[in-house]
Amino acid sequence: MKKLLAISLFFLCIACKKDTSSDKSSNTLQFLVLGDWGRNGTQNQQEVANQMNLTALSENTEFVISTGDNFYETGIQSTSDPQWKTSFEDVYAGKGLQKDWFVVLGNHDYQGNPGAQVLYSQKSTRWKMPARYFTVVKPIDGTTAVRFVFIDSNPFVNEYLQKSSLYADILQQNTKKQLAWIDSVLTNSKEKWKIVVGHHPIYSGGYGHGNQDELIAQLKPILEKNHVQMYFCGHSHSSQYLKVPGSLVDYVVAGAGSSTQEFVQPQTSVLFGTIAPSFTLVSISSDSLKTSFIDTTGHVLFKNRRSY
Repeated sequence: MKKLLAISLFFLCIACKKDTSSDKSSNTLQFLVLGDWGRNGTQNQQEVANQMNLTALSENTEFVISTGDNFYETGIQSTSDPQWKTSFEDVYAGKGLQKDWFVVLGNHDYQGNPGAQVLYSQKSTRWKMPARYFTVVKPIDGTTAVRFVFIDSNPFVNEYLQKSSLYADILQQNTKKQLAWIDSVLTNSKEKWKIVVGHHPIYSGGYGHGNQDELIAQLKPILEKNHVQMYFCGHSHSSQYLKVPGSLVDYVVAGAGSSTQEFVQPQTSVLFGTIAPSFTLVSISSDSLKTSFIDTTGHVLFKNRRSY
């Protein structure tokens, strides 16, 4: 417990003061990111959801991105599964959250029926998962836009392939085809900003959910080659901002949407990390990308600005 407290204090030394300033303007795209959240409205999940709603309203955010593990412990079984109501619809019920949710699958989602989450897009007005991997373009102003590439990181993880009986249809997923698609989309992208979203970290300081070697070997080179500015993920139950020496990509872990039992290990690549229940506010203009971690009371725990 003392070790956990010391590490938490180490990372929480950055601003604990409430930030009342707003980055919103007509030439700014703002959205929220969270992951590892679906726990039937537990206290942490509900408190994060409540503050997300307040932030969405005050900042006029346009949409939400989920980095996966949308339903614990074993996903959902169908488009009428009770958890759609108890873990999603009833929890994220605030007016500010009645906007598009762009969603990727996590490993816990694969333990249920991952295809049902794709099909729910046809039933819901805000749940957007047209396929297990897909791309979306959002304008910033009249000349600048952001290319989002949402991927399915689960089939790349050797541990799941070796325990395929626990993960629905994971052996049927073609990672070579997905990598070729990711590379093609990014190569042909004309947008100024490029952001990739998956569930598993490429890099993470999370204890037990750290670097993912398979993604470092297979995905990172594609991101670097195509000048991707940011990779969002979850899986590690924490909020982290990482800058890895020699990498052009900034890595953001947004996995503190509910239970946050896993502490973050101090290391040089981790600019900030916390296990406080929290979410991420992102603000993109033509020349900058701002990332803020916000806790359940509205305090900004960390803020970073990346210039184009």
